[in-house]
Amino acid sequence: MLTSLATEGLNLLADAMQAATSGLDDPLERMTACGMAYVTTSLAYPGHFGVAFKHDLCDADDEAYLLASLRAYGSLQDSVEYARSHLSPDVDTEAMATISWATMQGLVELAPSLTHVAERLGGGSIPLDDLVRWSTRTMFAGLRPTADG
Repeated sequence: MLTSLATEGLNLLADAMQAATSGLDDPLERMTACGMAYVTTSLAYPGHFGVAFKHDLCDADDEAYLLASLRAYGSLQDSVEYARSHLSPDVDTEAMATISWATMQGLVELAPSLTHVAERLGGGSIPLDDLVRWSTRTMFAGLRPTADG
């Protein structure tokens, strides 16, 4: 039962990332759209994503789960590869995809805590879409060619 829920969530995620990046030519806009799709989909389906990466709760060897996982991760890899090909061919696509995935998952997991801490400190919380934009641009700033090559 939980494996089916996780599988459905991963397929929703893959669909959302593919739809969000479709037709975008700017590599950073595409990565930001992919990240936003990850965050908004994960937050819209908390039950699905509450179990999606908990292999003690779902069967990580289930064929449908594996295919959905690969499909979702592949959607992200496609955007990273697009950014790599347009910004810097020497970037390790796998490493950058892993960092991107972990960063967006971190924002999803920490969103309630970030708001709570900001309120306790007397400030306003930074909207998640701003955090996604900022983190994506910061992460990929190193991919842009520099004057010295």
